[in-house]
Amino acid sequence: IGVACNVFGGGITPKFIPSFSWGGEAGLVENRLDKVIEVASLVMKRRGVRQTEADRDLLKKVYELTAEERTRRKN
Repeated sequence: IGVACNVFGGGITPKFIPSFSWGGEAGLVENRLDKVIEVASLVMKRRGVRQTEADRDLLKKVYELTAEERTRRKN
C-alpha cells in the first residue's frame, strides 16, 4: 500500500496498491493531490500539528515520483 491511500470495504484488494489510490475490492481510482493535501492538513491539525510548505512539497514530490505506478495500474 503506497503513500496517501484510502483503502476500504471488505473482500480481497489488489496485492499492489499504488500511492495516491482510493477505493477497494471494486476498484481503485487516483486520489487527487489537492484533496490529499487538504485531508493531511485536517488530520495534522487534529493532532496539534501545523502543516508546512515542506509537508506539501513532500507530498507533491512523492505524487510526481509515483505517477508511473498509477499509470501501470490503469493498463
